[in-house]
Amino acid sequence: GLMIQKVLVLLLLMMVVAVMNMITALLILILDRTEMIGIMKALGASNARLRRIFVYYGLYITGWGMLWGNLSGIGLCLLQQHFRIITLPQESYYLHYAPIELSAWLVLGINLACIIICFLSFQLPALLVRRISPVKAIRFS
Repeated sequence: GLMIQKVLVLLLLMMVVAVMNMITALLILILDRTEMIGIMKALGASNARLRRIFVYYGLYITGWGMLWGNLSGIGLCLLQQHFRIITLPQESYYLHYAPIELSAWLVLGINLACIIICFLSFQLPALLVRRISPVKAIRFS
C-alpha cells in the first residue's frame, strides 16, 4: 500500500538524480573533448560513430558505478542480515532489529532498468556531437 508507494517515489527520485548526474558528466566529457571530436570528424569519423563512442563511455562509467554500488549495498545488507547491526527501539517496534530481505531478481531487475534508462538518457547529450564543426573545433583549440 502506502509504504510501497513511498519506496517507489524514493527510488524514482534517486533514479532521476542519478540520470541527471550521468547526463551532466557525459556533457562535460563531450565539451572537454571538442578538439578531439573535430579532429576525428576531419579524418572522416561519422557523427553516429562518435555518438556511439560517448554512449559506450557513459555506459562504462555507469557499469563501474553499478559494480561498486552493488558491492557496497549488498555487502551492507548481508552485514545487517547476519549481524543485525541496525537496531530498533523495542518500545516503538515489534522487532529489535531492522529486517533485510535480499531478492536476486529484484537486484537484477533494478540493475537492468538502470542500464536501460542510462542508455536511453545518454542518447540526448550524445546528439551534441552532431553540432560540433571540425573547422571551428580545431581552430579554437
